[in-house]
Amino acid sequence: MTKKLFSKLFIGLCLLFTLVGSFAAPKLSSALELGHAFVIASRCNLYQEAKFDSDKVTVLDEEEQPVLITLKLNDTVTVNDTQDDFAFVTTEKGAQGWVYKFYLSQNTSPDIYPVFNGSVRKDTVIYDIDKNSTGELALAGSRVYLYEGYDKKSEYTAVQIALADSSLFTGYISTADIEPDGVSKMLIVAITIIAAAATIILSLVFIKKKRKKKEKKG
Repeated sequence: MTKKLFSKLFIGLCLLFTLVGSFAAPKLSSALELGHAFVIASRCNLYQEAKFDSDKVTVLDEEEQPVLITLKLNDTVTVNDTQDDFAFVTTEKGAQGWVYKFYLSQNTSPDIYPVFNGSVRKDTVIYDIDKNSTGELALAGSRVYLYEGYDKKSEYTAVQIALADSSLFTGYISTADIEPDGVSKMLIVAITIIAAAATIILSLVFIKKKRKKKEKKG
């Protein structure tokens, strides 16, 4: 009897995790097609490989010094290939590299955003990619995308945030003012319910066993 109950509880918990996980999983925007696209981020860089920790693409200036290639809002690029969450593009000036594909759009609608995975705790200053104040504020409750992950020990965290004009700004916010998404509230509630049910069932099993022992002794 006890083994069957444990088995049922375990199976139920696994099914619940699967169900809640499917609801909590983020939904990504539609895939880019090859051809022209425009930048919907305020600023972004090109990478030599399809990953954020890759070296960024540079060009040499007049003094033969490397300068980062920076794409800006509404710049036009040609999408040549895609790989996972990145697109290989060619700029209007002929530079090539990989860019996070959710910084691009082939739709004129301004409401295509990345999958946000954090929130702003309180009104806080937004910094540019050089960590200089932009004068813009991220308001409490605003959703942000933590595209380089989250480390509470860092002073600043790289984010992408939608501004009042619906453009996407790529920059930094004080880490202390960010609340990363954690375990889904729905999942926490579900786990609590399962734990409570398991406690009740196990208590009933224990009481039943105790009664049987008393009956045998009697």
